Amino acid sequence: MNKTRAARLACLACAVLAAGPGACSPQLSSHGREHITAAYSLGTLTCDLPDDVRVPAIMAAAEGALRGRGYSISSKASTDDRGRIYARAPRDSRVEGVSIEARVTNTGHEISIHVDPLGDDSRSRVLLDDVLTRLGR
Repeated sequence: MNKTRAARLACLACAVLAAGPGACSPQLSSHGREHITAAYSLGTLTCDLPDDVRVPAIMAAAEGALRGRGYSISSKASTDDRGRIYARAPRDSRVEGVSIEARVTNTGHEISIHVDPLGDDSRSRVLLDDVLTRLGR
C-alpha cells in the first residue's frame, strides 16, 4: 500500500470514529398533518404512505413541489407501481438537483427524496412537507 492510500484510509478511519456510533442511525421526524414518520439515512429521506395514496398522485405532488421551488424537471417516468422524477436546482443553489421516487410496498407506498450530490436533510424534509401538503396529508 502506498503512503497516499494509507493516509487516506487513516483519515477515513478517524472520520468514522469521530462521528461516533450513532452516525449511521436514521434521523426520524414527523411530517404533515397526519404526522407521518420519515427517516433520513445515508443522504436519503424515506417515508411510508398509506395504500390510498397512489404513485401517480405522489409524482404529481412531487413535480408541483419541485417546480414551485424553482427546479426544472430533467426527467420523469411513472407507472401505477413506481415513479421517479429528477429535477435540476436553480442556478443560485448550492445543490445540483433532487431525485424523488415513489413505489408500491407491501403496506402501502414509499417515497424517497435525495438531494445531490451528498444529500441534505433539511432540504429533503422541506420538500417532503410540500409534497404531503399537496397530497392533503
